[in-house]
Amino acid sequence: MAGWSAEDSNLNTTCHACSKLTVPFLNVYMNVHSETLQKVKKSERISVPYLNPLVLRKELENILMQEGDAVLCKLSFVEEHPIIYWNLVWIMERIDEDEEIDPLSGMKTLVIQCLWDNLELHSEAGPPMYVVWRQNPSPSPLLKALLTDQTTLNRTVIQQVISAVRCNDLLTPVRRLANERHKLKGRGVDRTHSIYRDILFLALTAIGRANIDMGFFHREYALVFDKLTEKECKTYYRSQDLPPAAAAICCRAYFKPLLLP
Repeated sequence: MAGWSAEDSNLNTTCHACSKLTVPFLNVYMNVHSETLQKVKKSERISVPYLNPLVLRKELENILMQEGDAVLCKLSFVEEHPIIYWNLVWIMERIDEDEEIDPLSGMKTLVIQCLWDNLELHSEAGPPMYVVWRQNPSPSPLLKALLTDQTTLNRTVIQQVISAVRCNDLLTPVRRLANERHKLKGRGVDRTHSIYRDILFLALTAIGRANIDMGFFHREYALVFDKLTEKECKTYYRSQDLPPAAAAICCRAYFKPLLLP
């Protein structure tokens, strides 16, 4: 959100990692629970451009002027204007607005979750730390020795990261993860995860959001890169590892927190 411009006709945002203009997307998944069959039916993914709120407002006003306010109450609105509809669902949830958009209001029970991560993006790079942490305990040392495909971080490393974060030490886990990524790359595994997101998501999962002072976390994480040598930065770190800009942190403070899948 921090990369959008104050233009109501520009779909681009600036990527914080590479500084290039890009069109972000919202991926929508619907899980419909059947009480009669006692099972959950999952829909195919729906992808729509993620709109700058100024663009969304302009496009919504155009629709209302051409088709009238009643269009929002029609089920056909979802199919005829999917980009506007799903962006409205997203933004209404982010601003914590309880009023449901009419095509959804007829559902008996409706739960909307805005997620911070998309697990499908990790299919090649391996699961992030918070996902590994949620899984069953790691195998025995003997079984580990027999495994030949050690492409992910083990729970020992993850536990060390958690312990360091509990002690308000972010320099140690940043260096450790950079070294682990460097070793994995030597084995042909390019672990492309952002170190910032990897540590933050793990902390939120293992320690709990209520126990994390986000302001303090961001200040300490930013200070880490002042302590690293120039050689370390060039050798081990990537642009996506850098702390978010102040504008991004400000945007997060104004909206309802995102959830992890």
